[in-house]
Amino acid sequence: MKKRTIFVTEEDMERLRHLIDSAQRGSTRDLEHLEMLREELDTAEIVSSDEVPEDVVTMNSKVRVRDMDSGSEAIYVLVFPRDATWRRDASLCWLRSGRRSSGIALET
Repeated sequence: MKKRTIFVTEEDMERLRHLIDSAQRGSTRDLEHLEMLREELDTAEIVSSDEVPEDVVTMNSKVRVRDMDSGSEAIYVLVFPRDATWRRDASLCWLRSGRRSSGIALET
């Protein structure tokens, strides 16, 4: 499988690194996933907000997901945990699907 370039804005990189560090100090839960996220961030291309390609999912992006088998659709917004409490359509940034979605170009 071809390795994809991951784009992260300067601000999101800082917030994600802080989030990982805080979570790792507070709990042993999800350590494996946090380390996987840290490794992906280590290889990410850091860009300014205006340099993010328009087909890249970033924090606060709204994404429509379609189940290819059933055809059902759902809309998600990729947010930081502190922003998820009031948003019904929010997806936490460190869930497995979010980890794989953030900063990666969508395929059409």
